[in-house]
Formats: sequence, C-alpha cells, structure tokens
Amino acid sequence: TPGLNNYRQNVQGSGIFNAPDLEATLEAAATCADRTLRLSAVVRNAGSRGVPAGVTVEFRRTAPAPEETVGSAATTRPLLPGGSERVTVTVTDVPQDVDLAFEVLVDGAGGAAEPGAVIECDEENNRAEDDARCPGLI
Repeated sequence: TPGLNNYRQNVQGSGIFNAPDLEATLEAAATCADRTLRLSAVVRNAGSRGVPAGVTVEFRRTAPAPEETVGSAATTRPLLPGGSERVTVTVTDVPQDVDLAFEVLVDGAGGAAEPGAVIECDEENNRAEDDARCPGLI
C-alpha cells in the first residue's frame, strides 16, 4: 500500500522541538602562584537546528558577595546540531584563602526576552557552576 512502507525512515518532522538547545559546562582552574584563574566553558548545541556564531558567553563570580561579571566572550563559529565550542577567559588578582564560586551564562540565560537571544527548546540548561580556591602562599 503506498505511503505505509515508512517504518524505517525515522523522520523527525517539524514542530516546537525542532530548535537549537544550547547547553553549558564550566571548569575553573586556578594557577595560585601568579593568582590567576582560567574559566573554561564548553557551549554545546544539543538541539536539532544550528545557531550562528556570536552566541554570548558570560562568566560571573557568584561568591563571595557581591556577584560580578568577570569576563565575557562569544562563540566564533556556527554551532550545528551536536557541535560544541570551548570559550575561555582568564581572571587575574584572584584572592587567596577565599572560597570562590563561578557560573557561566550562555545566550543571556534569560530566554527569548534577551536582545539577540537564540530561541531554544530548553532555556533551563544555559547555566553551569564551578568553584575554586587558592590557598595562601607561605
């Protein structure tokens, strides 16, 4: 019968989930001898549509208070489905003997309300956290 032999086609179709889905992971690595900290985020597109280059990646210190932005960057190439890019910033003058906490926000992490934001199928996974500590030098 025409039209019924489609069991193995695995056609995804279109709909609300046919969209990009940006995810983030964060890694904080301290070089305590010169009081610097490298914050490295991997931005991955887990969705089914690509996104253009220029996705905003913001790095924030969340502890100790007050919170502040310590750096920002943008992706440099388009992220096709399954694609990823590592974005890194360096923080200088890291305080010693203080527990530090950082987070990365991808694509503004505020959803479609942000100017230039990518409309995604899941806006809740655009943030990641990590912490670091530089012990006092003797």
